[in-house]
Amino acid sequence: EGRKATLLKDGKSYAIPLYSTPVYGGVAYHGGIDCNRPATIEIAVNDRTLSSVIVRPLSQGLAPIIQGNKVRFEVTGPCKLSVELNGGIDDAILLFINPVEKDPPRVGSESVIYFGPGFHDHVGILRPTHGQTIYVAGGAYLNRARIEIKNSDRVTVRGRGIVDVAARLNGYQKDPTTSHGL
Repeated sequence: EGRKATLLKDGKSYAIPLYSTPVYGGVAYHGGIDCNRPATIEIAVNDRTLSSVIVRPLSQGLAPIIQGNKVRFEVTGPCKLSVELNGGIDDAILLFINPVEKDPPRVGSESVIYFGPGFHDHVGILRPTHGQTIYVAGGAYLNRARIEIKNSDRVTVRGRGIVDVAARLNGYQKDPTTSHGL
C-alpha cells in the first residue's frame, strides 16, 4: 500500500493500521491507535513525493519534519489529527490517537460478538440479541457491515474500530457514476 503510519514510544514501534475510503474526488486515509503518553508519529508516503505537510488542528502546535518520503512529529498524548500532504485537504490522513481503553470486552465471551484488529470484508448484517455486545476493537475495519437492533434490549455497541456501512449494501449510492457509494 502507498502509506504506512507508525507510533514510536519507549524504543518500540507500533503499526497504525491505515484504511482508505473512497470520498468524492478521491480517497481518504484514516487510522487509530491507543496511547496515553507522549510519542512520535511517523508516516511513510510511497505513492507520491512530499513537498509540504500540515498537521491540524494548528492549535496543537505540531511541527512536522519531512525526511525523504517520511514525515515525523511528536504528540503529547490522545488527539485527533488531520495530516495534510502537499497542501491539500483532499490528500489527508486522519489519525485518531485515543486514550487507552479501560475494561474492553473479552474475546470468547458468549455475550460478545468480537471483531479484532484487521480488515473484515463483506461482514453483512449483524443482528445482536438480548444482552449482547458488539465490540469493534481499535484497528478493526468492518467493510460492508450494518448493525440491526430489532426486538432486543440491553444491546451495546462498543469499540474504536470502524463500521463502514457501504452504501451498496443498502442499495443506495450517492453518485451513480462511480463504483463507490458514500
